[in-house]
Amino acid sequence: MKLRNIFISSILVLLIAIAPVLVRDAGAEGEEDKTFSMTLFPVGLAFSYYSFELEYKLSQNTSIPLEIKIFSPDVTGWDLSFLSIGPGFRYYPAGEGMQGVFVGPYVSFLSYSMNYEYRYAIGDIREVSASAAGVSIAAWFGYRVLAGPVVIEFSTGFGFYAISGLEVEYKDSLGVTHKQEFTGTGGSGFGWSGIGLGVGFAF
Repeated sequence: MKLRNIFISSILVLLIAIAPVLVRDAGAEGEEDKTFSMTLFPVGLAFSYYSFELEYKLSQNTSIPLEIKIFSPDVTGWDLSFLSIGPGFRYYPAGEGMQGVFVGPYVSFLSYSMNYEYRYAIGDIREVSASAAGVSIAAWFGYRVLAGPVVIEFSTGFGFYAISGLEVEYKDSLGVTHKQEFTGTGGSGFGWSGIGLGVGFAF
């Protein structure tokens, strides 16, 4: 839950900080060349999935995005969280800045954590926790529209995921804490990265 609160607070602070720029751009005549954008992918909000992206234009054909994803569902008895953060590289063949068709690779750091409460007997509550880390390398492609300061984006991708460093900690019936670590990449494999439907602002 802490990750979700940090994410929401960060978005609000950023929006408040750039509000004057957005108002100025919305009322300006003509099209300015945009160099920075902030995009939110709101579809997953109903499922406690938060996805946000910053993008900085390097040239008319290229840009560097920074992607942040957080999954923190409300499940009774469980405290679950997932974090994915990392940079990418986008290539826009049309050379119109941060708009039009794009394609590019992303590299992300992955972090998982889980806590669960269970009972050995009435009133005797124990906890088990697990955490893991990993990386993903994905190829994304999509289409971006810039309408003044407003950004609309459609995207999808496919990538390779490698999860390692799993740690499990729990207490037995005597209250003794046990910790076990697992190494290797047993969670590795290829997978679909999903669909991105984003809205945001550029300035």
